[in-house]
Amino acid sequence: MKLCTTIAIVAFIATPAVLEAQATDADTAGWKTYRNESAEYEIKYPNALSLSIPSGKTCRDGKCKAIEEVMLMGSDSTDGKASVKSMSFIIQRGINPQHLPIQRWYGALAHRPVQPDSETVITAGGKPAIRRGPLVKAVTVHTVDGKTVSESEGMVADDTVYVPLNETDVLTISSPSSSALSETFAKVLSTLTFTK
Repeated sequence: MKLCTTIAIVAFIATPAVLEAQATDADTAGWKTYRNESAEYEIKYPNALSLSIPSGKTCRDGKCKAIEEVMLMGSDSTDGKASVKSMSFIIQRGINPQHLPIQRWYGALAHRPVQPDSETVITAGGKPAIRRGPLVKAVTVHTVDGKTVSESEGMVADDTVYVPLNETDVLTISSPSSSALSETFAKVLSTLTFTK
């Protein structure tokens, strides 16, 4: 008998995400800086996090391109609690071929308008952006020998921000870790600047 569990995100439900934890110079004193020259952005991050830049290529439909992802991994303590497991910064080249404003692009991607109770229009690095999360509704489906035996609904941690880099490229910043990271995620996000 083969048991399989599948989790699918079926709707975005969460309280409105507001970037309340804005980093000040005092908050980020001594933080490291990462600068991405090709996407022309820069972030600061706590020393407790390590920077990982995967190399190689990803291929789809016979077309290959360089991986453009940066990961911040580790843990950071806020009030003695571990608050960060991982954050990723992924450049999605050509994902907005119609040159839509970010809100319209996201609505087309989700096949519906932005949901104000769970998805928030914010400013990131001085640009309009969409923030989804920190929690999204998911359905867990348990199967045995390919047949569904049970389903349950619950909340899954997923805090993601979509920021346009230019007319066609989008920077996706996400942290699938626990919602306890929201403060550090927001502080790192508030240090985002565009260098051009």
